[in-house]
Amino acid sequence: MRFYVLFALITISFRGYCQSQSYEHINKTYDNNILSVSLLAPSGNSYFPVISIGSGTLELKFDDLLNEERELYYKIIHCNQNWEKSDLRDLDFIDGFNEEPLRNFAYSVNTRIQYINYNLKLPNKVTNFKASGNYILLIYADTPETPILTQRFIVKESTVGVNVEQVYTSDVENIRYKQEFTAEISPTGLRVRAPQEEFTLSMIRNEDWGTEVKSKPNFVLADKIRFTKLGVYQYWGLIEFREFDTRSLNVIGRRVEKINRNKYDYDVFLMPTYSLNENFYTTTFDFNGRFYIDNFDALSARPNTNKEQGVPLFSESQERDFNADYTNVHFSFTSKIDLFDDEEIYVLGVFNNWQPSDESRMVWNGNMYKGSLLLKQGFYNYCYAIVSKDGKIRYHKLDGSWSETENDYHAIVYFRGISDLYDRVVGVTTYNTNNTVKRF
Repeated sequence: MRFYVLFALITISFRGYCQSQSYEHINKTYDNNILSVSLLAPSGNSYFPVISIGSGTLELKFDDLLNEERELYYKIIHCNQNWEKSDLRDLDFIDGFNEEPLRNFAYSVNTRIQYINYNLKLPNKVTNFKASGNYILLIYADTPETPILTQRFIVKESTVGVNVEQVYTSDVENIRYKQEFTAEISPTGLRVRAPQEEFTLSMIRNEDWGTEVKSKPNFVLADKIRFTKLGVYQYWGLIEFREFDTRSLNVIGRRVEKINRNKYDYDVFLMPTYSLNENFYTTTFDFNGRFYIDNFDALSARPNTNKEQGVPLFSESQERDFNADYTNVHFSFTSKIDLFDDEEIYVLGVFNNWQPSDESRMVWNGNMYKGSLLLKQGFYNYCYAIVSKDGKIRYHKLDGSWSETENDYHAIVYFRGISDLYDRVVGVTTYNTNNTVKRF
């Protein structure tokens, strides 16, 4: 009898463990029908998804190409600085309700590929934040064990000033190709006892969490804490992002070679590209890997207005979300790259969470590398990267790197005092290598 009871308990525990592993604490999409996922903080000085306690709004948008109404829900998970679930209970970090249905959605209008566009704003009337820290936004169908997508975001306190400075890289051999940084914080609003244990500074490049570097401070003054150890916050500068423009399907946009209008969809063929590894650095305006949804052709085709008030039912920004069509975007890369047997080339950017997948893989056809992605109309930044089977991504091996390249670097300060139960985020700054600091 004891054996059966023990076996049942082990089975239940194992099932619970397996269920907890049904989604990861990263930016990821789990359903092939879900596209164009974005989580932004558009009211701030940067689109990086960070808000302050008591102010700011995050906006999640995504499309469901299944085009059938489903019961979708959102759930908030509080994490420590390593993106592991924290020990806090829901009532410790949420004011209101945690698991709620998605109520705001709209069907696509005048599109060849039909979809439902979902929209969620946080905080809202039923869900607000009480604690700072790392957070995961989980969208799921029916139960959390059937995840749709996960997105990272940050809720911060404004108790620490953060100053980031770019310095000459300590890697002298690659001084023309790398970017390096130091940082200094002023913990005036905190009771600090052991700063070298309580503080951690994390830095990522262009909203790509795969580039995260974390370190403890190495120098402490009376009112300053410094992260100045050489070689820590060091990155390849890479090159400016490639781009293409599909905001109009009636006019050829930037980097588009031709558009085929089919009965049920569109094929957009981009201009052939090649490796820039041997070229000199050139400055071009880019969005640092981001994308922007828009449809120029549909701006005049507005939904019916409210006749009593004489105003549109939807804003121009909302119209873009459900008037933009999907197109088959065809990429071509003409340079033959010497790859190892375990390496392949992928198309990456914020639009696919910087995550290699079968859909984003480029295949050599004897003359060039070719690939296709189903993408919503808009303006896109992207890059090519070499990815090995162990998951290591090497951007600079394909297109080169320059220290002059313009990039955004996001610095996040974590603090866990001796008596604290969780990792607090006490300061966040976005530093642009064109010497611009975007403070939140």
